[in-house]
Amino acid sequence: LTQHLPPALFPSASPSNAFLAGLSIAGDHRVSGAASGSVVADPERGEAGGADFSVRQLHDAICSQLPSETSVVLLYLLLHGNRGFLDHALSRSDPDALLIPLLRAVSPAEQLRTSQVYMILIVILMLSQDQGLIATAHKLVLPSVPWFKDRILHQVSLGSLLVIVLVRTVQLNLTRLHDNYVQTNCLAALANMAPGFRGLHPHAARSLVSLCDVLARRYAKIEARRARATAEELREANAATESLADISEDALCAHADFLRTALEVLNVALAGALPSNPHLVYAVLERQQIFEPLRQHALFWDLIDNIFLVVDHFGAGLHGHAGHGTDGVAGPAGMRAVAGGSGGAAGTAAEQGVWSVDNVLAHIRDASRTWRPSDLRNVPDPHFSYEEEEAPELFFTPYIWLIVREASGLSWEGARVVLVADDAGGETAAGSGESEVYDDGLPVLLAGVDVVGDVEETAVTPTRGGV
Repeated sequence: LTQHLPPALFPSASPSNAFLAGLSIAGDHRVSGAASGSVVADPERGEAGGADFSVRQLHDAICSQLPSETSVVLLYLLLHGNRGFLDHALSRSDPDALLIPLLRAVSPAEQLRTSQVYMILIVILMLSQDQGLIATAHKLVLPSVPWFKDRILHQVSLGSLLVIVLVRTVQLNLTRLHDNYVQTNCLAALANMAPGFRGLHPHAARSLVSLCDVLARRYAKIEARRARATAEELREANAATESLADISEDALCAHADFLRTALEVLNVALAGALPSNPHLVYAVLERQQIFEPLRQHALFWDLIDNIFLVVDHFGAGLHGHAGHGTDGVAGPAGMRAVAGGSGGAAGTAAEQGVWSVDNVLAHIRDASRTWRPSDLRNVPDPHFSYEEEEAPELFFTPYIWLIVREASGLSWEGARVVLVADDAGGETAAGSGESEVYDDGLPVLLAGVDVVGDVEETAVTPTRGGV
């Protein structure tokens, strides 16, 4: 009832959905029309009225059903359209109730259909826009994450887990899914979270640096292939020829945006709360060589300069292990130091000539006392906000009807299905958009309604704001 129906399916000229309007104003402490003496709204007659229910109980009920597709869609509708529900969700002290089921579901993203990945990432993006929720997520420490199979995680904050899963999704998307919308959503959520990074887990910190490495190598690969390509090949690539589409001008610009966003995330985290993230500084020192090729690049040099200011300050007193051709920290297991290192634990390590992980972290904390964030170039916080497209029904109508079809337990005649993409997510069932009539007199679809094709290609996209 609350789905986004195509305007042609409404009996009146107004495309508004009364059920959806009623859901948007429903919530706690509402006086019913009967109690106040007014006429009770009837959505079936186009009258919107807000139901009286406990937002807390609805929130708990949705959390108990996540990550089922129906509960994710309902969660999206409430977060996007019901301000009272959104405020309640953002103010709770247990954001893990919402986020952990979503993160667990999207962690093996290749096992989900694309529409489901889209919905989960949209919800995460909307939640990431609130710095209060992100602050709470970084304070909430999980003793373990048994469902995360890539690495054993102990004593990791929910905020760090968000970073780890989002970065993993980006890397998976680069190798398997190849979906720019997934890429944009993950990076947008990370960018929104960056000002609030606190006490990042070592694996989360290394994941952020690895993300920059992966995106930089992908961008360099596209640049190199374009440099080797002939003029004719480039013309074909820019004309979206399938075999050369991955080196088109659009592909190069898209990957440049991805890489710059990742570098902005790193810059904002280092500029805003560096003393609170020693493991992030450690990760930058450990893999500083990956930033060197971008140092003179016209698109990234300003962000790279900031990173090397951090390297120069915190790498003072450290030099690489034998066999590493760069200054700074060589690796996480053992590190050597020049004579005259910082005092305290770090100074003891310098005298012995060997650095342990704990010694390097102590050195970073000591150096933080003299660190001046004002030395960095100003990088505005890269803030992203989700906005629904003007025609969201192009995505939601086929997706919701697909869920209904699968959950109904009914046997549907494939020849009559025109709104739902097939199970493979490809061609839609037969239908033309004209008012066809079967022998029983039932129309296939109302006249003038276009048949929606590939759901994956018509998903809504977030827009960037505040920069």
